[in-house]
Amino acid sequence: MKRRTFLNATTLLLGTGVSPVLLQAVQKAHGENTDAMPDRVATDEYHGLLEVLVEHIIPGTDTPGAHEAGVADYIEFILQRGFDELQREKFLSGLQSINEKSNNVFGQSFVAVSSDQQEAILGNLEQESERQSNKPGFFHTLKELTIIGYYTSEVGAINELRYLPVPGIYDACRQLEHGEAASYYNNPFDS
Repeated sequence: MKRRTFLNATTLLLGTGVSPVLLQAVQKAHGENTDAMPDRVATDEYHGLLEVLVEHIIPGTDTPGAHEAGVADYIEFILQRGFDELQREKFLSGLQSINEKSNNVFGQSFVAVSSDQQEAILGNLEQESERQSNKPGFFHTLKELTIIGYYTSEVGAINELRYLPVPGIYDACRQLEHGEAASYYNNPFDS
């Protein structure tokens, strides 16, 4: 499945089915005063693991991926500000379980193994997550946070969704150039 097809389908599904607990955590995190950020919740090892995981979920192609968009920092922000202690511990234990699976199967941490080995571990996690459809687990939460973080970042909004902060005139008959993304508005600054 192509990345774009997957992301479009996932975005459509998430638009109608983001878990209420996650939605509440995101709203809580963004509603608080962010002047004084508390210390990082995830250790440097777990933060590095998050950076690799989010890049596997939304890799860079002709547009930047989740790592370049700073999605790991966004998830850290949600861990700090949006999750309660139980949710935070559950998420961090999910990160720990990924490293444990990698150590058990390949004898190294997730970050140290090859990209193909990482894909194998994530494929198993996704299959487990699909079997637990009645209660979303760690991997489902990680994917939701990654997609929300990416598409609300400047990189995701501008490069992927073609967000125009001040839309131009409506032009329903505009001819698109080869490879140009569809947009309902013609940016007046392009002419």
